[in-house]
Order: sequence, then C-alpha cells, then structure tokens
Amino acid sequence: MASIQDVSEFGMEVVCAGENNLYWQLSDAAELVVPIGAVRDAVQAVRVPEVSDAVYTDECAYSFTTAENSSGLFTSLRSHCSFGLPHALRDAASSSASSCALYLWKRIRRVPKVKAVTPAASESDVNDAEITKLAIGVEGGFQVEEDRWEGVQELAVALLHRGDKDTVRLFPWDEWKEHLPSSVRDVIVALMARVDTSKLAPLAWQDDPPKESKYAKDLPQLDNGIKISPRPEDWKCAESGMRENLWLNLSTGYIGSGRRNFDGTGGTGAALKHFEETGSKYPLVVKLGTITAQGADVYSYAPDENDAVLDPYLAEHLAHWGIDVMQQRKTAKTTDELSIALNKDHQFGGDRICESGKELEQVTGPGLIGMQNIGNSCYMNSVMQVLHSLPEVRERFEGHFERVYALARGPTDVETQLCKLGVALQDEKFSVDLSKKSNTDDSAPIEPFPRPVIVPNLLKASVANGHPDFSSKEQQDAYEYLLHVISLLERLEHASGRKAEDTSKLFKCLCEQRVECLQSNKVRYTQASNVGISLPIPMEAGVDKVEDVPAAAAAAGAQEEQPSKKQKMESEEEPTKVVPFDACLSAWLTPSVAGGFRSPVTNEYGDVSRRVRFSSFSKYLVIQMERFFLGPDWIPKKKMAEVAVPEE
Repeated sequence: MASIQDVSEFGMEVVCAGENNLYWQLSDAAELVVPIGAVRDAVQAVRVPEVSDAVYTDECAYSFTTAENSSGLFTSLRSHCSFGLPHALRDAASSSASSCALYLWKRIRRVPKVKAVTPAASESDVNDAEITKLAIGVEGGFQVEEDRWEGVQELAVALLHRGDKDTVRLFPWDEWKEHLPSSVRDVIVALMARVDTSKLAPLAWQDDPPKESKYAKDLPQLDNGIKISPRPEDWKCAESGMRENLWLNLSTGYIGSGRRNFDGTGGTGAALKHFEETGSKYPLVVKLGTITAQGADVYSYAPDENDAVLDPYLAEHLAHWGIDVMQQRKTAKTTDELSIALNKDHQFGGDRICESGKELEQVTGPGLIGMQNIGNSCYMNSVMQVLHSLPEVRERFEGHFERVYALARGPTDVETQLCKLGVALQDEKFSVDLSKKSNTDDSAPIEPFPRPVIVPNLLKASVANGHPDFSSKEQQDAYEYLLHVISLLERLEHASGRKAEDTSKLFKCLCEQRVECLQSNKVRYTQASNVGISLPIPMEAGVDKVEDVPAAAAAAGAQEEQPSKKQKMESEEEPTKVVPFDACLSAWLTPSVAGGFRSPVTNEYGDVSRRVRFSSFSKYLVIQMERFFLGPDWIPKKKMAEVAVPEE
C-alpha cells in the first residue's frame, strides 16, 4: 500500500503515527484543532455493517466521484455511504451536533502495468497475447483498457470537522490501525471486505456454457447406408461443394455448410436448409474437423434450443456413421475460435456504419458528454441522454439539485440520482480532451488520476430496484425502460405532493379508439392516456435502400489498405427497405378489421372494425417502431427497414 502524498492542495493534512493515541494527535500545542468531545461523538457514532446492510463504497452518493479522483473518496463509518470531498464535508456537518464524523478514505493512483517477458517471448508477443475464450475482461479473453495499468491503493481514516475552518485529517491505515479504537478498526475491516451493493453486473463477461440437448438421448438415426470417410479431404457440402465450415447431421448423415457469418464469410446454410426440408425432425448437427476424444462442436436447430448444445452420446451417434472419435484429429476451428477471430479482426467501419465516407466533427462539452456502459446498459444510457436533452427535464433535475440534496435521502433515491446525472451531463470536467490520445491507444500516457467519467451504477440500481428485468444483467428494450422511468417519476412526484412537477405530462397524449361491431353497426368510443404510440412498418410501402456511392467508394478505398479478406457472399437476408414515416403513420390511422368478435348486441361471433385517432397531443411524442413480428413458424423475426423520419 502506497504512502499518502499530494493532498495538501485539497486542504487535507496527513497525520503520522506516534506514541500518542488518536485523541491526542488531533490537538495542537497552541490550540485544540477539533474539540475532544466532538471526536468522541464521532467515534461513538460508527457502526459495523450487518450482513443485510447495504454499503456503497465505490461512488459518491451525490456526484460521480470515485476513488480514482485526486482528492479520494470518503466512506462514512456511520451510514456506509461514500462521498467526494465537498459532499463529505456537508455530510459531516449533518452527522451530529458537533459537525464531526469519521470516514474511510480511499484513493487509487494509476501506474503503468509491468508485463512479464520471459526469455523465450518478446515484448510484442506479450502484447499480442493469444485470445482463447469468447469473453471480455477475463484471462484468455478480450482485454479492456484497464489491462494497461494497475491501481496503487492509498487508505486512511479521515476525520472531518466543519467549523469556522474546515478540518480534514488523514490517519494512514498502515500506520494507525494498531492505535485506533477497536470500534473504528472493526468498521473499517468490515467495509474493506464488502462489495459495493450497486454492483449488480460484473465487469467481466463470458459466454454461457452450452447445455445438454433434450434431443440427444432418443435421437433418431436413419439406416441409409451412409458412411463418413475418416479423411478430411473427402468431406464436402452436398449442396455447394464447399470444403470448409461443414456440419454433419447426426440423424441423416447429410453434410452441409454452415450459415453465413456477419462479415460475409462462412457457408451457404445448407445444413439448416436440410433440417427444414426434412420436416424439422433431425435437429442435431456436429461440425466436422472439431471432433476429438474430448468432444466436438454440436448445434441444435430445434426452435426451442437453437444454440450450441452438449451431446453426452456423441461417440455413439458418430459411430453410427463410421466415425471413431479416438481416431479423429482437430482440423477446423471451433465456433468459439471463429467468433474470436471475427471479433478480433473485424473492421468496425467501412460500409457497416451509415456515416461511412462522411467527415464527422468530434464534439464535447456540456450536453455532449457520454456515459460509460456498465454491462448491457446501452438501453439505459440512451434513454437518459434523450431525457436530459429536453430543457424541461434539465430544469426539473439540474435546477433543483440543491433542494434534493438537502433532503439527504441517500444513494438509493431515484430523484437524487437523476439530479446527479443531470448536473454531470452539463459539467465541463466530464468533457473529453480532444487534443489527447484515447485511453484505448496503447501509446497514450497513463495519467495517475484520469479524467472523471460518468459510471451510472447507483442510477441503474435505484431506477431498477425491485424490477425483475431492469435489475438483471441482460439487455432490455429502450422503449419499455422509458415507460418504466416515466411511470416511476409520476408515482414519486404524486406521492410527494408535487403534481405540478409531473414529468410524465410532457410525454402523455390522449388517444381515442373507435370500435364498430360490423354485425349491428353499433359504435363505442374509448379514450386512453398513453406515453407515446407504437407504429407499424408497412414493408410494401418501402423501396430498396440505395447505397451512398461516394461513401461506398471511400469505404472501398479504406478496405484496400487492410489485409485481404474472403469475398463477401451474397446475402441470404431480405434487402433493407426505406419506408417513409408518413406511410407508418397512415398504417396506424387506417381502420383494421378483425374476426372472432362476440357482438354484445347479437351475441354472435363476427367481424369488428377498430380505428385510432389523437384526441390531444403531448409536447414530445414518443414513437416505437414495431420491428418485430411472428413468422409462420412462430419464431420472432425482425423487419429489415429504415424509417425516414422528417426533421420537422
């Protein structure tokens, strides 16, 4: 643990351990800096966190300050919440009548990570470590920017006192832990052993291991006389003649190529076509070239699995086709290895981004500040950025931050966290310095205390509290999250008696539905208040998307500078359509007719006509495009369409 340095600029003083105890060291020869009674009150107020208690040790409750800030992070030994220096002083003032409190102070200083280089390996070999797992942030997987540095931690007991002159004294933990009162020492040891409650999702991500297929045990295998040659040079796709990415159907003995990858490589999908053409009765396939005594890549095309699976009876199933697993040698990449190669080498640019070939200006500053993805949180970040771009929402949260802070409702309060985010999105200190190299650039210098970033762990935890979907680590729908946030705010504002601040009014529109029974011609009108509308996408009204010729030419020129890749195969997907927004709105307004309606007049089943109109408009109209639909096989599918929304 490093010695504490460079804190005097923040008005903090480091107290070295001596023969005297904590109370004596707080006094000065000339004057008593902090009253002894105030110190005793602070010591008596500390509390060891119970197992059921929430602790927040990684992020300031009222700002996005972390331990990587140059002034450090203060965790209260009383409430177990953390604060940046200004908020810690305010917390100390409200902690007791003596305005004195004890905290665990933590600061992390970044230093370049020294990578061990063995005599048999060069430094470049270490930098280009082999990736063996489809994972992020774990050994053998893709590494994140933190792999370039390591943190040196500084710990101290901090005593904060607000008086005529604010006092911040740091007692280094290594020097003072034997001199501290046992009650203070016990709290600090407990806090250091706990994980921050808001960390709902781990920083590391790894693909889930395959599960055993339910079709493996009783898998049917046809006696059609087919035997598979043990020589890889004899294997080829029965449809196209391809000799790579070949999959053997374990029920029929058919060899077909796999599906096309997202970069155009792969196969023609013959193995999947064979499964469909044989009545979808034989779902299990194994990738030729991956078969060894330890196993192989097995995939299930069954709609209820449609994923990589385990086949405990694989050796028996392969023996039916004359394949002895003990004699097989690995000659092809597994699906994990292919995924790693595609993610490692894929150029995220060219004709894959709509801005390709255009000159883009980098911008930063208040209102142009990003939020860090904390693991499948892009839906949350997108919604929050849109909400805080609206002047009414900015005024609602940024303008009332002091009032909200005065309530001191803690890190789990939704309004507090939204105010905190609103202030940060307009704070210049979170802006990116465009003159400096990116943190992901290996040649960029390691700064001891980097530019602060918005890491919304507490925000995510507070908004998602009690919600089974948004509190999980999974990706979620942005529109559903927006509805949840607006509904949550509406309940909070009504419960607090501040209906005049009802944020939901900005997005609510009144829709009228006209229902006509076509048997009796009776009509019923109903009205409903909705946050936004869902528009259908009429694909028949769209036209095929035409690529931007200058952009395509620029992308082609950039591609020539890259290592050559396999020729992209023709897409098996439908071409992307460009659908006018007016067509979507017209489809929503057009009356629809449905059957199976039991008429309350005739008491018989027949057709009913429904039509929707606006009764009143919201200031901001939220629109969800209905991109997903159920195919004939009841499998959800996505409409490949772009909707041209008018600027005004």
